[in-house]
Amino acid sequence: MRVAFALLFATAAARSQTSTPPAIPRSQPFVEKVEVRVRSVLVFATGPGGKPLAAPLTTADVRVLENGRSAEVLDVEPVRSAGASRFAAAPPAATPSAADAPKGTLQYLYVDTATINRRSMKLITDAVADHLDAILAVGPLEIVLADAAPAVFLPSTRDAPAIRRALADLAKNTSGKQRLLDLRKDALEEIRNAELAPTKSIAATNTRAHVRSATEHEIALLRISLDRLEAWAAARPDARPGILYYANDGFDMDPIETYRNALGSHDEGLRNEVLQLSTEYGGEVSKFLARVEGTLAGKGLTTVPLVLGGTTAEFASSAANMGLRGGAALRQVVDSAPIFFYTRPTEPLGLVAGATGGEIVSTSSRFGAVLDHIGTAWIVTFRVGAVPDGRPHPLAVQAARDGVVLRTTRYLLTGSPRAASLERAVRVLEGSEKPSDVPVIATLAPSGNAAGQPRSGMLRIAVNFASVRDVLGPEDAAVPLRLALAVDLGDGEPFTSAEEVDWRRDDGGDSWRFQVPLNWPSEARRVAVLVEEVSTGLAGAAIVDVPGAR
Repeated sequence: MRVAFALLFATAAARSQTSTPPAIPRSQPFVEKVEVRVRSVLVFATGPGGKPLAAPLTTADVRVLENGRSAEVLDVEPVRSAGASRFAAAPPAATPSAADAPKGTLQYLYVDTATINRRSMKLITDAVADHLDAILAVGPLEIVLADAAPAVFLPSTRDAPAIRRALADLAKNTSGKQRLLDLRKDALEEIRNAELAPTKSIAATNTRAHVRSATEHEIALLRISLDRLEAWAAARPDARPGILYYANDGFDMDPIETYRNALGSHDEGLRNEVLQLSTEYGGEVSKFLARVEGTLAGKGLTTVPLVLGGTTAEFASSAANMGLRGGAALRQVVDSAPIFFYTRPTEPLGLVAGATGGEIVSTSSRFGAVLDHIGTAWIVTFRVGAVPDGRPHPLAVQAARDGVVLRTTRYLLTGSPRAASLERAVRVLEGSEKPSDVPVIATLAPSGNAAGQPRSGMLRIAVNFASVRDVLGPEDAAVPLRLALAVDLGDGEPFTSAEEVDWRRDDGGDSWRFQVPLNWPSEARRVAVLVEEVSTGLAGAAIVDVPGAR
């Protein structure tokens, strides 16, 4: 991220002196609104026997079914000649013209240093550099480095020499952190030494604690890494289809499975501890992935995981491991059994690729074949009635021409609820949407910052729910609210953040007041505040100027 912007929510709403906005009178019942919008998806097409198409696809050759209902196909265009689509999802006044939009399909190389091994960066940059001509034939490339917060390392460009210089810079000055692999290595060495120990000792208790700590740390790292990816994708302002080359050396869907497989029958206490960890954390990673898949698919990002440097096993007798092995292991005369650090490290990345219509690249040679598929793909644009509710909508793109097989994402996601709120906050900031179900008042009071210190202040929000109290449920029940912010950074992309809080109307009041400390960069100009009642979708918004903005 180009800015350090902290959004720290208090555990309970803090009362402030902000005035309460007047309630909006309601004389009509609430009705469900269905917004018809336009979406585009990347579609891979092959002819009979998997051969290339004999003739280009047309709108008459494609059928799109959303939720089992036929959707109007507006346009079919090849990826390699596709500029900005002439169909816009937003009103014309708020949408750049096709002449102003970047030509070609937007592409991103997203490098997450926490999940790649130390020797992987050179493999990744070399693979991209070797296939750069094929990549740029599809469209411009932007390099994003997540180390730790995602930041644009190289803005979107088709300048091949500039991209090669950036890749060389990455390979020379940035290495993978391999935090997940180091955790696995240490924990598995502990298990191995405990299994080889001739008798039980106090060290067995330490081994159980070590394995638990490693598991909890691994899950926390994955959550943070995937949350950053989701937040970056949600903040992507362009809704056109794009290609995401996601550099990640892989991880296990079940973080306990490898430890469970490494256990013998020597220490029953350790076995019970690992089984307990399976009960506690067995499904955590799948939850993270489901949310990320929704956001990536909702933003039209066909994901191509680059899994080029995964170390899945090493020999226990390897000289590289001598310093990691305990005395019990060193006393073994023959100790050449391989140690497997992961069970199925590409499985979760394969799920992400499948959900978004992409493919996994496990070797550099495989990269060329995947790029060939992308280069011959098609962008299908159609009308949909799906609202941004974060739920999956079954999507089928079928061929109306005999012998043609089409492959794309199997469902349409309109973004996770959080991602949809972030996108909506950006539209509020741009002025293309003005939700007014409930009135919102927001003020931003600056703090007395010393020279050279980050600018900060207190954001105070007041929302009047009097006009909609009848749909909020019992007064003693918690009201789930989502607060989303979008910050105008001038020429830069808006920064977005969102959190959920529970509002309890213990005093019977209809006004929700909240305050939160903010830090903002010098280029910040305005902040859009969007407040949504999660269960009903009722929302209100306000825009506040940043004090001292240029």
